[in-house]
Amino acid sequence: MDDLEIYSWLKDAQLSRNLPNGLLRFIAAHARERQLRDREFFFLQGDPGDFIGFVMEGMVYHQMFGPDGRELIVSCSAPGEIFGLSALFGQPPRRTAARVSGATRALILSRQHFIALSCNRVFLEHLMAWLHKQSEQNLDFIETVCLYPLEARLARHILQNLEKSPAPHFKLPAHQGLLAAMINASRPKLNVRLRSWVTQGLARVRGGALLIDDLPQIRLRAHLSR
Repeated sequence: MDDLEIYSWLKDAQLSRNLPNGLLRFIAAHARERQLRDREFFFLQGDPGDFIGFVMEGMVYHQMFGPDGRELIVSCSAPGEIFGLSALFGQPPRRTAARVSGATRALILSRQHFIALSCNRVFLEHLMAWLHKQSEQNLDFIETVCLYPLEARLARHILQNLEKSPAPHFKLPAHQGLLAAMINASRPKLNVRLRSWVTQGLARVRGGALLIDDLPQIRLRAHLSR
């Protein structure tokens, strides 16, 4: 993409929308496009925070790994969203890894260009709103994975990401291991729970989506404590 195409894309991206034209042109001139294949990493846990990224296509999952290699996905960044924001606040080691699902493209803006962002009042206002949203999502995630059993974790995650048109459905991730990592579960236990929902008539799997046939029951199970 040339600078004009990047500028046009930035005008519609979630965090950069409504930023001053001069700042958008600055980002367009200095950001570089990077493309990754499925399951590759933009950065690893512990890497220095030396850039931020704007997701153009694909999905970026933010992962942590336990000493036994178990994986936990704490958040994700969709097209139009930004990732690696901690780099704006110094250069601490990355707390998570950033792994992609499917072919993914992102605009990468390196640390040497951050000064233009940090001096812009409108960008800082956007940033604070975005960080507040992420903080609320992180609290929801902690509550779900720490305080609820597996079935409730699955139901809560689906309800938080439910699409209602043309009918209630949840778009399944490209790999089942991703969904398991999002709710802190093993794939075998997740499979058992999904099959039980299908057997009970709560949901069906069709074309990469989980179609919800009994939404009131899914809502009820989201609040079960055992």
